[in-house]
Amino acid sequence: MQYHDVARKLAERTRRLIAENGINERYNALTGRAIGDPGVAMTCSTWSLLVRSVYGVHEDFRTIFVPSGAKGRRLRLGKLEVSYPEDDVVELRSAFERRFHVIFPDGKPGAAPVVTCDGKPLGSDRFQPENGAVSFTAQPGHWYAVQRANIVQ
Repeated sequence: MQYHDVARKLAERTRRLIAENGINERYNALTGRAIGDPGVAMTCSTWSLLVRSVYGVHEDFRTIFVPSGAKGRRLRLGKLEVSYPEDDVVELRSAFERRFHVIFPDGKPGAAPVVTCDGKPLGSDRFQPENGAVSFTAQPGHWYAVQRANIVQ
């Protein structure tokens, strides 16, 4: 059984605690008030939960599982930038060559997402559609946008 929705809610609540109270050693479970030592970093498991659940970036920094309702979210994580200008679009930029695998949770099997590089369509020989997902190699410093394939009801 998978609990993506529960993980996403927990991650969002944790993100809000950090936004409101800063990074702290821990928080009161009932009130959310920061307790313990301020500025003490949280464990990497909490950070991983936030990055994966809120921004869709997996631990390999190559797999992007596009979260629902992500419009407006932006993340700069070292040499990786991820942005969601719309709910059905993810923009990616890397400081080095990187193979991305972008997955839309409700992608239609057989439908290929649209991929652009710096606003220009990427040739079909430069990406591989995989049942509503897509894989491609990004070159350093370029913005790539992946838009969900149209889903026909």
